[in-house]
Amino acid sequence: MLVLSYCKIGIWGLNYNLLLAWETCLLFSDEVRAKGFISYVHAANYLQFGTDGNVRMSISDIGNVGIGVFAGNHKLEVCGTIRCNELIVESFGCDFVFDETYNLRSIADLEKYVKENKHLPDIPPASVIETEGMNVGDLQARLLWKVEELSLYIIELKNDYEELRAQLENK
Repeated sequence: MLVLSYCKIGIWGLNYNLLLAWETCLLFSDEVRAKGFISYVHAANYLQFGTDGNVRMSISDIGNVGIGVFAGNHKLEVCGTIRCNELIVESFGCDFVFDETYNLRSIADLEKYVKENKHLPDIPPASVIETEGMNVGDLQARLLWKVEELSLYIIELKNDYEELRAQLENK
């Protein structure tokens, strides 16, 4: 069995390792090399799981989980792609758009804003989202907000169209 230089075997107790940190480690190997490990690093207060000598997942003492990255400041931090069947993001609705006191921007003002800024109002530009990321719930709510505003614009244009059509028919 191969023992990694930073990890001594200590299944039921604490062992002192070369990095001057108390650590308990369970190492899985074949006759040639280590295949995986589970270790608790006392100095950093986290549990780590690894394969082929690399840490693949860690859990901090406050329950934060890191996959492909050490557990950081978030309950779950992933360096890589996440695939799931369902994702529920708690957010807020945008029905305020349909309130009679809501100040819907005129289509002319919207056109001017888009020409000047190259993105929709209240939606960050692509460059910001690409570099800083964005909260999924917040983005979803903002997109719903814009869809509801677009619905109001469509209704407004339909009413304008029907009024013009009626005027033409009365001539």
